Amino acid sequence: MLLKLILWTSFLVVWQQTPIVVAKQKKNVFCYHGTWSTYRQSLGKFDVETHIDPFLCTHLMYAFFGIEESGELRIIDPYLDLEDNYGRGNIKKFNALKLRNPTLKTLAAVGGWNEGSKKFSTVAADAAKREKFVISVVQFLQKYGFDGIDLDWEYPGQRHKLENQDRENFLLLLKELKEGLEPFGYLLTAAVGSVKSSANISYDILEMMKYLDFVNVMAYDLHGPWESVVGINAPLYAGPQIPLIIPTDEC
Repeated sequence: MLLKLILWTSFLVVWQQTPIVVAKQKKNVFCYHGTWSTYRQSLGKFDVETHIDPFLCTHLMYAFFGIEESGELRIIDPYLDLEDNYGRGNIKKFNALKLRNPTLKTLAAVGGWNEGSKKFSTVAADAAKREKFVISVVQFLQKYGFDGIDLDWEYPGQRHKLENQDRENFLLLLKELKEGLEPFGYLLTAAVGSVKSSANISYDILEMMKYLDFVNVMAYDLHGPWESVVGINAPLYAGPQIPLIIPTDEC
């Protein structure tokens, strides 16, 4: 995905909580900036200050931040993200894009594939840790100037061996996040898996929509090396001869 941003918008379905009115519906374009692209060489290298067009998208996600088992939000790459100790200060540069486009919204994306599932499960299962996470998120957004948080837990009920009620606890986490963020006008979104068999394990979709402003469906990696037949990575439609088989613990 060597684009100026990791543009999930090409492979993304955005669900809105409010009813769609075609004539007046504002088009929302969500884009994810994978911060690790800063370290690439040549055409694969993308810097915040030189390669992000602040008018291309309505919502920009800074991916990723992590989560501690204690419930605190974690900066994964302090040198890249912060200005301390001669760091590159990418968070500040990223949110400064709103000076060029005042209508732009920026969100802190928390999680991702590499962050795993276990720590999310541990936090979501504990009321005190959920409360600590909500407080940590609010303080983080206030400190760094983001407009909301995008929760990318990959995936509730999967990719760890803990006994869990992740599907139910994910709802509790979303509910409490919404209650903590709403007084400040912060957005709450989530990135979710798109395959039905996986989604049924992880999500109570109707209940989730009570708390989320947007749901970003990860409609890519739908085919890969776990299959014997080559398929399109992010197809718009299912092929008649190629079923979707996605082993989330191995892909």
